[in-house]
Amino acid sequence: DRDMYFALIDEFCSVADARGIVFPGDIRAKTRNDLSKFPPDTTSSMQRDFLYHHPTELESLVGDIVRTGRRLNVNTPVYRKIYTALKAQTS
Repeated sequence: DRDMYFALIDEFCSVADARGIVFPGDIRAKTRNDLSKFPPDTTSSMQRDFLYHHPTELESLVGDIVRTGRRLNVNTPVYRKIYTALKAQTS
């Protein structure tokens, strides 16, 4: 769902902003534009890892955003929801 991906982009950029990370140009708009060009059935490497029961980067990608957001008081509800759901699959 593109709206979910757009929310993830916003949350990621908010965490980066709080950390003082500056991206060149309008990274939100560029990433949204790039994402809009992907076919709707495109999957991420992490999705494929879960599908094929391979090791995932859940902690280093999704978990890190959740933990950093919490530490910096940046709300990351979509990342948290995804993290919680995927974490339950790894237990």
